[in-house]
Amino acid sequence: MYAVNLILLLCIPTHLVAGSCLTTTAIPAAPVRVERADCYLLREHNEYRKKVAMGLVDRQPAAKNLGPLEWDETLAIAAKEWAINCDFKHERPAKYGENLYFSTNENGDATRAWFDEHSLFTFGPLKSGGFLHYTQMVWADTTRLGCVKQFCSKLRSGSRIVPNAYLTVCKYDPRGNWLEQKPYEDRTT
Repeated sequence: MYAVNLILLLCIPTHLVAGSCLTTTAIPAAPVRVERADCYLLREHNEYRKKVAMGLVDRQPAAKNLGPLEWDETLAIAAKEWAINCDFKHERPAKYGENLYFSTNENGDATRAWFDEHSLFTFGPLKSGGFLHYTQMVWADTTRLGCVKQFCSKLRSGSRIVPNAYLTVCKYDPRGNWLEQKPYEDRTT
């Protein structure tokens, strides 16, 4: 019983105690600290936003008004409530901005896939296109983010069932991707 209690204690996320984004996992005689998925997703969003703000992204101008996102637990709960359905489709009606991604690899990189759409986007007022994940990530008026990575034994993607998939859902507030608006202000103008 003592060993079980010790292991459970080691599995308590440290963010509940110390505000950290690290979790201690119990491996006999060697607890390992790993970054939680939600913290990773927030950090990655902010690193990409910083690159855009600094003008370090090909074909994208430096941003004048692009700050970091803050974690929002209400958005994370909304993301979780949508993700547990294991249905790869956008929530309608949309209260928040939303990005979706799935992979059969637990280490699939949602933020990288979304951000890579910058190569499809010609900066200017928004039109429809295959870059809306990217523009939501860098929408300047968006200030809060909540995400979840959900394991789905059976994920629905249209008429297809994908076994053993990981679904990432991020919710953004205020939402972005408004037609005829730019995602951020160009620092050079």
